[in-house]
Amino acid sequence: MALGDEIYTMMVKDPQPFLVSRRRIHQGNHAFVPCVYGLGMHAVQSGQAMIEMHESGRQLLSLPLARLSLESAINALWLVQTGEGLMGFVNEGTRQRNNVFIEMAKSANEIFREGAAAHGAEEAYPQSFTDAAARNFQQMTEALQGGHDAYLLYRMLSQYSHPGLRLVDEYLLENEESESGVTLITTPDKFAADDDPAFLFITVVAMMWGARALDHLQMDHRHRSRLRAIAKTLTAPETLNLTAKARAAYLAKASEQRRSEWKGPKPRRGRSEGRG
Repeated sequence: MALGDEIYTMMVKDPQPFLVSRRRIHQGNHAFVPCVYGLGMHAVQSGQAMIEMHESGRQLLSLPLARLSLESAINALWLVQTGEGLMGFVNEGTRQRNNVFIEMAKSANEIFREGAAAHGAEEAYPQSFTDAAARNFQQMTEALQGGHDAYLLYRMLSQYSHPGLRLVDEYLLENEESESGVTLITTPDKFAADDDPAFLFITVVAMMWGARALDHLQMDHRHRSRLRAIAKTLTAPETLNLTAKARAAYLAKASEQRRSEWKGPKPRRGRSEGRG
């Protein structure tokens, strides 16, 4: 799809130096920019891979990539909009990695057990009020304007990303002459005539959102006007902002968390201290 190819070329094939706005380095945390950048860029990359697979005639097999692009883009925009979401995102990633090593330690394979012993548990951030949303994708989307529909699209794509009845159906054709009423097929070519254009559209929107997440970080916002024009062509929101309710709740919880962590004013040093 032309717009998807344009976004990919803009962000990947013809990149410019990525100059980050200082105000986007949340609370001086070094992980903020890399996390948003990685997620936004992966939304673009996986979206382009979906388009290429689609054009090669493997439409059904491309859909998990469309889902990945959408999920990556929404995570990136959620981090941009919340700021505090970084702690929840890192905590969730740390929890998942630690769980992998816990299971490795139980493995019958000695190499896995040795790897778990050598690695040890990773340390997460202190518990954050954003931990729950980082773990629950539906809760994350509900905090964003238009998030319900974004989650609906995610659920639609999930039908083709996990083994289930909807996936199995793509390998069957109705056949009244058959005793079973169906014909088993090796290639789900009937899929292209049904929902395929809609899923291509979703993928390009996800790529645009991923690129917009990167634009939020950039000092010069060099692609913003073009991405807005692409969003207008797609008749899709150019970005996903927090709902008023979520913004108020996040601000209140962030303030409460800061108060709980405050240890009082630092003692003043005497005039003679620190001077020689």
